[in-house]
Amino acid sequence: MAETLEGTFESVKSVPLPLGELEDGTHTLEVTAVSESGDTTKEKFMFGIDTTAPKILLNDPVTGQTFDHETGKIKFSGVTDPSVKVNVRDSVSGKSFDLMAGNDGRFEGELTFPTEEAMLKLSLSAEDAVGNASETSIELCSDALGHIEGVKLKAVNAEGKTAELADGASSLEAGEYSLELCGVLKGGGEIGLNSSSLTEWQVISAEGNAELKADGAEVKLTVHEGDIGMLSAAYKIHDQGAYNVVSMFGKKSTTEWTDNPGESGGKPGEGEIGALKNTKLAVTAKGPGGEDLSLDVTYTGSVSYNALKHVVEGMKTNKKTKADLHFELKGTIMDYADASFKVKNNLNVPVKVKNGAEIPLPDKKRPVVYLSLKPKKGIDGNWKKAVKAANKELKKQAIGFEIRPYDLSKLSARPTLKLNGPGTKVSKAEIALDQLTVKLKKTDFSYTIDNGSVVLKGLGNYTGTYTCTP
Repeated sequence: MAETLEGTFESVKSVPLPLGELEDGTHTLEVTAVSESGDTTKEKFMFGIDTTAPKILLNDPVTGQTFDHETGKIKFSGVTDPSVKVNVRDSVSGKSFDLMAGNDGRFEGELTFPTEEAMLKLSLSAEDAVGNASETSIELCSDALGHIEGVKLKAVNAEGKTAELADGASSLEAGEYSLELCGVLKGGGEIGLNSSSLTEWQVISAEGNAELKADGAEVKLTVHEGDIGMLSAAYKIHDQGAYNVVSMFGKKSTTEWTDNPGESGGKPGEGEIGALKNTKLAVTAKGPGGEDLSLDVTYTGSVSYNALKHVVEGMKTNKKTKADLHFELKGTIMDYADASFKVKNNLNVPVKVKNGAEIPLPDKKRPVVYLSLKPKKGIDGNWKKAVKAANKELKKQAIGFEIRPYDLSKLSARPTLKLNGPGTKVSKAEIALDQLTVKLKKTDFSYTIDNGSVVLKGLGNYTGTYTCTP
């Protein structure tokens, strides 16, 4: 390649040389200068071109490998170009380390990463002395994933305060929140599940347009004024089962739930339920004079869930079930309307067990209680219209609650069992709950028989175990 330039040294200070078509390797540049009298002089320069990025061959670890949740230590080994720096970076925590390859290109080292998350998403990049770089990535799983027995959902508000969102509760008002789904480990402790590919997020809006943005470990929820809906976070343990948490948001969903074991201290027949407490049912309809028709609802009754179903005071019941949900209502509209509560899906616990795996209950089958109003006789026609308008709104405000399985270990009376054959099969099981005799269905329990003792294990609406000795 040759190029001739005319002019003086003062006007020609540099000469651009197009080298893009040259191959990698060593090249020689020859410069010839010719004076006005024809005298020449030559100069040669040696230079090299290197556009090849160093390769990264990683021996250990490999994608899918587990790491120690207790220590976070991971051993790395591999091969790249001689004397190249290999950077290892966790995209979840942002923490990074450098490993130097020797003259033979081999690199190795033990690195320690944060263990708060269930997944490590590591990128490895290698860069040579002239800036050529290459990158590869791997994903590692915490060995703690095999010890998860449940999940928790946490929210951090704009002020940096954290709150746990109880399953089935309505906890979030308008605002921006950072969300974290955590796995609860057997024996104590938690592990973050946001970064796991098995974690799924969903927002279902009944009104408005709440926004959910999930980018790896960073999950953001924005609830606008007037938004009403449901937030769901699930960790899918397999195609047919998952651990999940569902929480409501919006001005009509400020329900606060607490566990209420009942007033009689866990005697037979006492179940557990998330108790409704100090709920505000919002109504946009107004009375003839502009009166606020919203209702304050207070949960007032003890729970005696007998694993048959929950019923509300005022509902028609049979001899086997009695009202165990009691409410107190306050509001202007109560002077003009009679109120009654209705319960739907009042037998369904949050999960069902199928083939040994817990299957979360679909949202449409979760227990809810809703309020129905009926105008009182003899009231003004304008108030009748106001009551009907308020009732129309209240029917849309079903309040979700959680039924927890009855614990068989709380039984004070021995179950009545019928065995087929000499202690080989339990064909019938009955338990005494709240002075009632309840026949367990085949889907309510499993059992084992050892040396004549029968161990009943609760399923579905029942949990815990009870050992019947000979």
